[in-house]
Amino acid sequence: MRHNTTSDTCRNLAKFLNDPLSQGIGTGALTLIPARNYPNWLRQTLVWGPPVAGGAIPAYLAMNPRVRRKLSARLAIAEHSNPSTRTGLRPQEPPRAVLSKGNRSTASMSATGTAIGAGVSLLVVGGFWADEKLEQGLRRLKIPFPRGVMAAAAGALTWWQLKQDQKRNTEDRHTPR
Repeated sequence: MRHNTTSDTCRNLAKFLNDPLSQGIGTGALTLIPARNYPNWLRQTLVWGPPVAGGAIPAYLAMNPRVRRKLSARLAIAEHSNPSTRTGLRPQEPPRAVLSKGNRSTASMSATGTAIGAGVSLLVVGGFWADEKLEQGLRRLKIPFPRGVMAAAAGALTWWQLKQDQKRNTEDRHTPR
């Protein structure tokens, strides 16, 4: 009798989460919930979280050199263990952004992170707006169960995109370099 270990559970969960069908079903199920029905705290977190985290994480890393060194070592190991990025026998050097020190680089990294987070926030707000407008448009067209139609379309599109991505990855692995 085989016992299920934590690594087996993690591997099975990763396999499930990377499966195009399960992602398509999950996307479709989440699309059934209109963004306007999200709790206010969740909407606010989705909008304001990225710029706050984008500015706070670089500042935290700059103030904690030990954490920065651990992160840079883990990034180098992960980069080396990824077969698609492996170039030689020794691990690549960690990214300079992780190793950089000083107030000027900290400020620029925090500003860059905040700007990227603000861009993500704009995309989230745009997604909320598009969700509402798509549903209104389907209602105007008198399509029954507009959320169901949106869910089916979103789930099918997610499934198709992930199948295409897997197909490209398979072709890339088998193409000689």
